[in-house]
Amino acid sequence: MIQFQMRVYLGTLSENNLVTYPGFETAGGGGADVFAGWNELTAGASQVVDEVVNVHGGGHAAKLVSTATDNSAVYKDITVVPGRSYLLSMWTRGDGSDHGRFYVYDADHAEYIVEAATNEPGTDYVQVTAGFVAPAGCTTIQIGFKSPEYIAATVYFDDISLIDLKDIIWTLCEDVLQEPVPEWEYGIVNSGPSDLVASTGVLKFVLDNSDQNSAGLAGLYSPENDNLLAGFAEGMLVKVEVTVLETGWFAPNETWTYASATTFTVPGDQTAKYHKGTKIKLTQTTAKYFYVIASSYGAPNTTVTVTGGSDYSLANAAITLPFFSYAESPQGFPQWFNYVPTQDGYSGDPTGGIYRFRIAGRTVFVFIREPNPGTSDATNLTHTLPVTAATIASMAWAGDIQFYMDNAATGVHGTVSISSAGTIAIFFPAGTGFVWTASGSKRVSNANYAYEL
Repeated sequence: MIQFQMRVYLGTLSENNLVTYPGFETAGGGGADVFAGWNELTAGASQVVDEVVNVHGGGHAAKLVSTATDNSAVYKDITVVPGRSYLLSMWTRGDGSDHGRFYVYDADHAEYIVEAATNEPGTDYVQVTAGFVAPAGCTTIQIGFKSPEYIAATVYFDDISLIDLKDIIWTLCEDVLQEPVPEWEYGIVNSGPSDLVASTGVLKFVLDNSDQNSAGLAGLYSPENDNLLAGFAEGMLVKVEVTVLETGWFAPNETWTYASATTFTVPGDQTAKYHKGTKIKLTQTTAKYFYVIASSYGAPNTTVTVTGGSDYSLANAAITLPFFSYAESPQGFPQWFNYVPTQDGYSGDPTGGIYRFRIAGRTVFVFIREPNPGTSDATNLTHTLPVTAATIASMAWAGDIQFYMDNAATGVHGTVSISSAGTIAIFFPAGTGFVWTASGSKRVSNANYAYEL
């Protein structure tokens, strides 16, 4: 599972336009030299015309006329810095049927960096932009604007700009909501990274302008509204900084089905995936967390046995948003779970006891704190384990009781023992015979131990 955190910046173009004579406002020397500061290309009956009616800004624009056999263009060379990022912008329109073309050419390596159509055949001017990075060793580029190729058509270009992105002034928009979190829609809707067949997608985020915008007015972010936040306008530059948070959880892309309070089933043989110690997250109204303590396959399903101690149990209901993890500390996982042991050796169990466990890999760690004693009626004392111990022939695990009380006597160190395949922890006080007094009060004040799962 991946989460996004993001910041959105509004960009204000600097006035440092690298394109001289950007609006075609100055006439050239005449004849083939139509515009000052620009080179013109014509062939056959194609034309480069100084347009004075259909303009975007000022009083002039470049009108490019092509024929069925010839096309026209305007172009110029510009000095750039290798490795820098640039934004090329133009205002353009077509004749109602056909659109123009443009390019960025690396003059040092004789290679096109950008070569594209404007895709704007309409008769209203539209801003078209293209970003690019100057390749290593590239100090001169050529930008060009062309009529359609081998089509009788007329297109227009005006107000050209080339901005070094280091000169853009970016202002942080503080209204991006992190709840609901931003969402990424892949090239295929409802797919995951492993199914991605397109390198593009859509990043969705939500803005909150319910309070007020920079003009002090509440309302919508929309070019059609007078209370538009300054900078949010059609064609405005927007920079998005996305931080990808790896949560440690993986979606299994399969259905989990309730089987009991401690088991669920998944299709196929998934025992390798759901091995002992795997962490589980799922939703049944609220998020629930578990450790896997066993899995077994019986065609056609794998039964996964889990424990959430006394904190979580499976309900006889649909399981949604399933995730699993092998990470040490996946996001939100509690690590430590409470459990309630069944105790033997008392006529009245201790009250207020705290019993907690965690699983790391295939090791179970247990902490115990009993602030109040119980009433003893036997010389033994056992607690059921939160998870059954591993089956290893002749194996036994031992731990330490840091502090205990036996009738009127208190002790500092005792021991705890767990046998192979054991389901109980056996506690021993230190002292004569290593047994508990079968009367009075007793308790395991503090203890911790570990054993294999």
